[in-house]
Amino acid sequence: MAKHNLQITDISFWSPHENNNGGMRIEWVADIGWGQFNLYKDKEGNLHADTEYLGEEFAKEILSLVYNKIVNIY
Repeated sequence: MAKHNLQITDISFWSPHENNNGGMRIEWVADIGWGQFNLYKDKEGNLHADTEYLGEEFAKEILSLVYNKIVNIY
C-alpha cells in the first residue's frame, strides 16, 4: 500500500475474553478512508494483526506510527 497521509486517531486496549487473550485497537484516518487495525493474542499465545484486508505494508506503516508515538523507551 502506498503511503496515504495515514494518521492515528486513537489507541485502546482490551482485556482477555472468550475469543482471544486481549489486544490493542488502533483507529486511523487517511486519504483512502478510515478504519481500525487490531493486534491481538489468540488463546494459544499467537499474535495476530487484522488490517481489514489492507495487507502487510499497511501493518508496517501503522505500527511504525505507533512506535513514533512512544514517549519513553526504557
